[in-house]
Amino acid sequence: MASVETAVWERPSTDLRIVTITYTAHTDGSVQDVVLPAGHQRLYGWWLARVRTWPVSGGTAPDAADVTVKDENGYDLLEGEGVALVHATDPKALLPLIGGTAALQPVHGDLAVGVANQATSGAEFCVALDFVKGAW
Repeated sequence: MASVETAVWERPSTDLRIVTITYTAHTDGSVQDVVLPAGHQRLYGWWLARVRTWPVSGGTAPDAADVTVKDENGYDLLEGEGVALVHATDPKALLPLIGGTAALQPVHGDLAVGVANQATSGAEFCVALDFVKGAW
């Protein structure tokens, strides 16, 4: 079985956009990176405010897995702090970082969401990215 990744874009208000990626892992537990094009849904000028994860209720629980959100230059907006951000039973959240300090991250180009070290066959979990309107 190949992994399945589905991204759903939401606009709950004029100042908030949420992208929720639902993953179902491959038989070897791996999942593919998901690229969020900055031009799609007009993310240019928006800021990444938070990354959230949770296991799918009633689904196969994932292993503790690491999340990265890389910009168009390959810079991890979580600065490596997304280690074990995916949990088997608990929802988790992390703010993006600049120099180790929590800060909004401006979107200048495509973002690549990666998940590593997940080995459970068919594991089901979500990663959501919350974006707020830029101050510029």
